[in-house]
Amino acid sequence: DPESPEEAAAAQPLTPEQSASLDALLAEVCPKDDERARFLKFMNVATVGDITAGRYGEAVRALEKKRKGAAS
Repeated sequence: DPESPEEAAAAQPLTPEQSASLDALLAEVCPKDDERARFLKFMNVATVGDITAGRYGEAVRALEKKRKGAAS
């Protein structure tokens, strides 16, 4: 089956801006290496750069939820 345009777009790598934004959020929310490793494992990737554009929103929501949880 050929991919739909939406599926093809979702499989694209993050833009440099998305990658930088996600990296900054991850550094803020998960400053320790083990926390960062857990997040990457949760996303099922080895590095932030392996997260696809289609999962960017999911990654940001997960980090924002963790940030809110840590603040309370």
